[in-house]
Formats: sequence, structure tokens, C-alpha cells
Amino acid sequence: MNYNKYSILTLLIVLSNILYGIEVLEESSFKDGLYLKSDDTKSTAHIDLRVQTRFSTVDYDNDFGNPNADDKEFKFNRMRFKLGGTLSATWLKYYTEYDFVKPALLDMWIAPTVNESLHFRIGQYKVPYNRERFDSSGKQQFAERSIVTPSFTLDRQIGITVMGRLFKDEVMDTSYYTGIFFGTGRDGEWDASGTPMIFARWQWNIFQKVLPFSRSDLSRHQTPIASLAIATASYRGAFSKFSTSGAGALEGLTVGEVEQYDVTQAMIEFSLKYRGFSIQSEYHKKYIDDTINTKTSSLSGFYCDMGYFFSELIEEIPNPLELMVRYARVNPDTSLVALDEREIAVGANWYFYGHRDKLTLDVTQKKSNYESENSHKWGMRLQWDISF
Repeated sequence: MNYNKYSILTLLIVLSNILYGIEVLEESSFKDGLYLKSDDTKSTAHIDLRVQTRFSTVDYDNDFGNPNADDKEFKFNRMRFKLGGTLSATWLKYYTEYDFVKPALLDMWIAPTVNESLHFRIGQYKVPYNRERFDSSGKQQFAERSIVTPSFTLDRQIGITVMGRLFKDEVMDTSYYTGIFFGTGRDGEWDASGTPMIFARWQWNIFQKVLPFSRSDLSRHQTPIASLAIATASYRGAFSKFSTSGAGALEGLTVGEVEQYDVTQAMIEFSLKYRGFSIQSEYHKKYIDDTINTKTSSLSGFYCDMGYFFSELIEEIPNPLELMVRYARVNPDTSLVALDEREIAVGANWYFYGHRDKLTLDVTQKKSNYESENSHKWGMRLQWDISF
């Protein structure tokens, strides 16, 4: 299976089928995207174009370890076409997302729903393992996710997830997610000789309300909303790392044989929003057993993001302004690399129209070796993210 090869054709086929017979245009503002629906309202389409422009004083991916590098850049970081809605029945949802910058077909899935306690997602999409990765990049607080994500994310996979909500409005109000995937990343192919990826996530909805996968308390909740979650995953294959680009290897490892790496990982997560304040944190642990070289490696990671609309306290502060702070750390096994990483960041958001139109400024220090004074560097990002 090669999603990239046929992605444009697939999008056109899906779009033509969805729009066939749709006649009524729902009224909506320009910034809410384009909404369409059929006369019987069973088929709907929400069409979105999202553009993210970014100016950086440093190449965050490549030259942070070089304190003398000067690599200022302005670029279109993301440019995405999104199409989602219901297909001939209100219980059958669909979604597809294409990025023109890469270019790549990122998501394509359908989601049959039995009821609130049982529904499915089938196709290619981000595994709902942890909030930081599952949160859309357009609904983050900072310009980019923390340094924890690259080492621990399951990212996009091809497979099926079963999910739902149990014990609604009771003390143990719970959301659950479990699934099975190819374990070969975005656009990956199934290898019959390999072992699939299996994951499970249990989420306690502490105040009997489901916390959406979105950062910042834009709604200024007058009663707290929070979740506590644990998740685990295991897979065996050639890869030890996943990203939007697909499957790969952690630093210190290489892409191996079909069943070379036996990987097990787990995480615990907490998130809360209340009266303009938001906090989100995760702790991760990951073990990689190299079955060919008979060597086991491990790494851990932690981040905590906090944001606050100080207009809740001081009337003179503009309502759209949010300030935030982050601390993150990744500790790899010295058998992988002899360096650990730390990230400290502060930033501000100005929301013109929620997450759909916002300006983000953040300043970050990354440090990759506590023994050296020359291994850290400050960087600044200014980003405009708009959907229409």
C-alpha cells in the first residue's frame, strides 16, 4: 500500500462522492470553513484550508546543538487541506487531510458509531496514545510540540481503534481507546512476517466531562474540567521511532530487520482547564530490546506546559492574550547516546479567532548535555496559524 502515490486521486474521488447530491450550503463565517449538507442532512462535508507560516531564528530540527549556527528562516511550515463529515448516514463519519508542504496524505479514515460507548476508527490517522501528539498542531499552545514527542510518539499508523465512553456522569466516568496497527508508520506497508502494534489508553474524566484534545482554556471554564490517563503500547519490527514523515530510528539505533526491535512503552498524563488556566503534562518510559544484537535500551521523558489568560485577574490586560511556560526533558539510555535533552520555553498567544486564527511567539532554550556550557542555545519562533 502506498498512500503517497495515489493521494491526490484518492482525495478527488472522495470529494466527488461526498459532494454528489449535496445541495444546501450551511451558513457559516469565512473563518469557520465551508459547510455543505444534503437535503436529508445524512451527508455532510466540512472543507478547511489551514496555513501555518513561521519565522525562526534557528533551525529547531538541525542546528540547536551548534551554538555558532545562524540559520534564520521564514517558511510555510504547514499547508493543509481537510475534508470531513458524515457519509450517507449520521453514524458514519469520515475524514481526510492532505499536506501540500511535504507533500503527503496524512489522514484518511472512516468512523462507524454504534453509540457513545462504542465506536470505531478505521484507516490511517494519529494513534490516540497521548494528548501532546493527538492534539492537532493547530491547537497547540506553543509553535511546536515539546522535545518529548519525537522519541515517544506512535504518530500516524494504519489500523483500527475501538473507543468509547463508559460510566457517564458517574464518579468513574471513563473514556477508553484500544487498537491494532501495522506498526510501520504513515504510508507504511503491512509485512506478514512482522508483529503488529497494539495500544490501549484509559482516561478518567475526573469531573464527569470529557476534556477535548485541544490546548488552552479558550472557553474560560467556570467549573474545572480535567483528565488523568494512562496508556501502553507494544510492537516488534524494524523501527524504533515514528514521525509525520513515517517510520525511522532513534538516535543511536538504525532501521533494522523485520522483527529486530521489540518495543514496549507506557505513559501517564494529566490535563486540566479552569478559568483561563490550563496545564498539561506527561511522563513517558520506553524500552527497546534489540533481539539480533541481544541488547536492551531504555529512555524516559517528561514535559509540563502551563498557560493562563491574565485578563481573568487584571482587567486592563487584553482578553485575547495568553502567556505560557514549558519545561521538558528526555533521558536516553547511555547505550543509545551519551546526552540527555532539556527544553525551557516561554511564550505568548494572541487569539484573533480561537485556534483558527492566532499569532504565537515563543522563546526556547534547548540543552543537550549538562556537562558542557556550549551545548545550549536560545531560539525564537513567530508563527501565524490560520484556517478558513
